[in-house]
Amino acid sequence: MLGEKNCILLCGGNVDLNLIASVIDRGLEKTGRLWRVSVLVEDVPGMLNQLTKEIANQGANILEVEHKRLGKGIDIRQTRIDILMGTKNVEHIQKIKAGLKALGFDIQEV
Repeated sequence: MLGEKNCILLCGGNVDLNLIASVIDRGLEKTGRLWRVSVLVEDVPGMLNQLTKEIANQGANILEVEHKRLGKGIDIRQTRIDILMGTKNVEHIQKIKAGLKALGFDIQEV
């Protein structure tokens, strides 16, 4: 009913672990505990180091990194770096974003 509180009981046979993982990840993203971002950078030695160093300096934990040199919107001299990181909250994400932009990184949230 509209306006009433509801609860879903998860136990034993009705728990799909992939679904539970997806629910948890979505909750973490919504509360600012996970942040997915793509950064378009010049494809030269040291760029990944600069990017990850700033993320570390901001206190975030990198969980996944993927380089993509081919794809829509990626110039021949560029690479897109997709990053999943653990963050503290939405304010922490804003601080990281500001730090990356200050260094000239082209950030695209995904």
